Amino acid sequence: IGHTVAEVIGEEGAALTAPYAERALSGERAEWRTWQQYEKTGKFYMQRVYQPTFDSQGNVTGYLAFTQDLTQLMLAQSSLEEREARFRAIAEAVPMPIHIVNNADRMVVFANQISMDVMGTMPGTHALALEDQFVDPGTRHKFFAELAKERRVQGFEAEMLLHTGE
Repeated sequence: IGHTVAEVIGEEGAALTAPYAERALSGERAEWRTWQQYEKTGKFYMQRVYQPTFDSQGNVTGYLAFTQDLTQLMLAQSSLEEREARFRAIAEAVPMPIHIVNNADRMVVFANQISMDVMGTMPGTHALALEDQFVDPGTRHKFFAELAKERRVQGFEAEMLLHTGE
């Protein structure tokens, strides 16, 4: 209060926000997100909302400016996207089926290409019950018995059915 926009966010920031201020002063709410460079503090990802204010006759009297710093959120999102890209690259390079299933609804959330080709596992579909994919129905029991006994499974082999039933 008592300062110009340029005094608060610098001349460049004032120039960037001017079109939104004009919209607010014409009676329209303006909302946007952008990376913004500040002279003294550096670069930030900001969300801004300019909400017009009105008098009792409906005339625009000014606007309220709401600003939120979303820099940490954007950096975290970028980091997550990088990790997901690395995971996908590794999962696609592995020469065996890999798929991830949401336990709550049994929906496949990820499947590498081999999993899609061999097991018919497609993201966004319900996963097949594991016991229905073994040639020998007792294999699943043997696998989990070994896991319970040794607390790990090593060198376990099982014949699996293709998604075509072969």
